[in-house]
Amino acid sequence: MIQVTREFEFIKKYKTTIAAVYQGRTGHNYSWVFSGDANGDGFTFQDLLYVPTGPSDPKVTWGSTTERDAFFAFAQTPA
Repeated sequence: MIQVTREFEFIKKYKTTIAAVYQGRTGHNYSWVFSGDANGDGFTFQDLLYVPTGPSDPKVTWGSTTERDAFFAFAQTPA
């Protein structure tokens, strides 16, 4: 991350601060959310999708191996 800050008086006796920030990232820098209200809290489009760490992630129970394989095939497709 690079940050540059400059402070000066744009108007006399009033400090003005300008900052520029650059943050580089690799990989997918976005989140997947459900299109509906997945957790029932009354708000839509803010429930994050949990992506398992792998086929044997203990937090996920798959309905079938076909379902599991289809999910990971979808998750690996480019955006």
